[in-house]
Amino acid sequence: MSGGSPWLVAEAIGLLVAVYMPAFAVASLGFSFWESRTPQTGESPRITALPMFLTIGVSLAMALLLMAIVSRGDFASFGFRGVPAQAMWRSLFLGLGFGTALALLALLWRAHLPFVEAIPRWQLILLAWVATPFQEEVIFRGLFQGILERASLGDVHIWGWAISVEALIAAVAFALVHFNLRTTGAMWRTTIFTVVGALILGLLAGYFRWQTGSLVPCFIVHALFNVSGTLADWIKPRRAQGTHQAASGGVDVIR
Repeated sequence: MSGGSPWLVAEAIGLLVAVYMPAFAVASLGFSFWESRTPQTGESPRITALPMFLTIGVSLAMALLLMAIVSRGDFASFGFRGVPAQAMWRSLFLGLGFGTALALLALLWRAHLPFVEAIPRWQLILLAWVATPFQEEVIFRGLFQGILERASLGDVHIWGWAISVEALIAAVAFALVHFNLRTTGAMWRTTIFTVVGALILGLLAGYFRWQTGSLVPCFIVHALFNVSGTLADWIKPRRAQGTHQAASGGVDVIR
C-alpha cells in the first residue's frame, strides 16, 4: 500500500458522504412538502416512491458533478465506457443465476420489504429495475471504487476467486448502506438477508468493474438481481389470491 493510499480511501469515503447527505436532506424536505399537499380525504393517491426518486436524482447528480470535478471530465476513468460482448453475456448469466437463487431463498426465508406493497407496480419497476441500479452502480462502482482504484491496493483471493481490494471495500460499503432498511419498517431477518444479498451483488459488480473497467456489466447484474427479487415478491400475493379463490369457489375475495 502506497503512502497516499489512506488519503485516497478517506477521499472516497468523504465523496460518498458528500453524495448522500444532500440527497437525504432534499428527499426529506420533498416528502414533507408532498404530504402537506396531499388531500387527507383519500381522493388523490400519494406517489409513495417520491422520496426515493428524489434521493436517487439528487445523489446521482452529485456523483456526476464530483466525477467531473475530480477527473476534469474524464468519465471513462469512472466506468463510462464500452464493454466486450463476452463480458456482457457473463454478466447476464451470473446476474440471472445469482439473482434467481437469492430470490428463491428470500421466499424460503420469508424476507419481505413492507414498503414494496405500498408502491404502485409501474413506479416499483422504474425504481427497482432501472433507476436504483443505475444510480447505485454509478456511485459505488463508478465514483467510490473508481477513487479507491487510484490507491492500487492489490487483490485478494476468496475461495480461489481473485478480486481487487478496492472492489471488496466498495462491496462491503454497499452492503452496509442497506442496513437503512430498518428505517422503512423491515424486520431484522429481512434486513440481514438483504445486506448479505447486497454483499454478493457488490462482489459480482465490483469484479466486473475491476475486470472490464466498465459500469455496463455492473448495471446488468444489479438490474437482474432487482428484477428477480421483485418478481419473487409478487409471487406471494398471487399464491394468497389463488388460495382465497379456491376457498370461495373461484370467486376473487381479494381487494
